[in-house]
Amino acid sequence: QSNLATMLRAHNFGVKTPASLTEALQLVRTVPPAALILDYRNPDETIKTRLLQINKFVPTTVIVLIIDPHKESDPELQSYCDGILSLPLHSTYTITNLNHILELSSTRRRIQALSTELITTSRNLFDIQQMLNAQNKELKYINARLRELDSWKEMFRSMVVHDLKSPLGAMLGA
Repeated sequence: QSNLATMLRAHNFGVKTPASLTEALQLVRTVPPAALILDYRNPDETIKTRLLQINKFVPTTVIVLIIDPHKESDPELQSYCDGILSLPLHSTYTITNLNHILELSSTRRRIQALSTELITTSRNLFDIQQMLNAQNKELKYINARLRELDSWKEMFRSMVVHDLKSPLGAMLGA
């Protein structure tokens, strides 16, 4: 752990090393870190419990597991993590992988935010389309009604013109 902390500090990472998972959880709750690196060389059920709590309280914190490639690890636990570092931890490899994990996690969050925004926009567009369809129906009804009134007006005008044409023609012609 101290070797990893030294390696990370040498590459300008701010590092805090809590003594226990409980202390780590308290630290994460007060000041959510960009990443939380858990040593999973000695599998323990409390790690899974704490990991679920961390995911619940600070879903934006990137969780990275350090595993021993020669030991079997829990696939369910790995599904809660954003990345895995395998032993032995070589400086360049570890820093490169950690930066890659952080970048992928950031990209995932941006994609998720954009997806949420896209879904919201799509729903809004659907609502607007429904409203426009309703307004279109109303306008079609009003247009049909206006055409009907226009035909009544034309019929009335032609009747008035016909009925007044004879008497007015006689008066004007005489």
